[in-house]
Amino acid sequence: MSRLISNSVQGHLTLALPMQSPAAGQALRDKVPGVMPAFSKAADAAGTLHYCRLIALDETMFLFIAEYDGELEAILRGMASQLGPAMDNILLHVEAPPPMPVARNQDAFVEWAGENQISPFMAYESYSGVTVQEIKSRAAEAGIALDDSGVQQRPLLVIMPMKSRLAVAAVRMAFSVLQRYLQKGGDEVGTVHFAHLVPLPNNQIGFFTIYDGPFDKYAQDFAEKLGPAFDLLFKFIIDPAPTPTAKNAAAFTKWVEAHDLPPIGFYSAYPSLQVQDVRELLAY
Repeated sequence: MSRLISNSVQGHLTLALPMQSPAAGQALRDKVPGVMPAFSKAADAAGTLHYCRLIALDETMFLFIAEYDGELEAILRGMASQLGPAMDNILLHVEAPPPMPVARNQDAFVEWAGENQISPFMAYESYSGVTVQEIKSRAAEAGIALDDSGVQQRPLLVIMPMKSRLAVAAVRMAFSVLQRYLQKGGDEVGTVHFAHLVPLPNNQIGFFTIYDGPFDKYAQDFAEKLGPAFDLLFKFIIDPAPTPTAKNAAAFTKWVEAHDLPPIGFYSAYPSLQVQDVRELLAY
């Protein structure tokens, strides 16, 4: 885990949520669908979260993942004050949670989040420096409704099991090379909203993206455009897909699908907009 870090434009938040027990984890799974409408309404009102999703790494470890605008401490205070009841519903199942209700214990929540945050190795933003409110404002001016009808905007939540702790360290050391591949390939694919690589417990790395579907097309594009990046990663991964990735797109697609975790909950601030829609809106 890392101490609290900040980003003044766009940032990526991953919070580790250790469950009290497998039963508590299952209870949270069951509860989230009922909590999501209130969470989404509060997130829309807050207006600083691009995306959020909740996943279960296993029975007793969940992750809360988000992309946000502004300074992280301000975002966390906003989450406590504006999403407080929804966050309380999640934190009730967490081992050693911060004092609740979090809306009345903002300092403690910020401190707890700092202790439980996992910093990414690297990140990609398709429209870096653009806030949720700027996107929504441009969409409103263009008369575009921000609903989820007819759009296949999806989260990809791939967990990569690494061979050892040294393998994770090697990936860290390859940061600059991987960042170049991710930036260039993400731009060329043209359907990636956000992406980041995150170190996880038990020598795992998470590759988390938001993309415009369908999945098969997205995975094939990744194999073609980011093949060298995955060729490098697969050197350190247990049971990787065959390489070179670009020449084994079908096998790569199956590997990604097998390692992709379904989200328990997913929020998007502008679900009707594809990457190219956002870029077109920002061009005017």
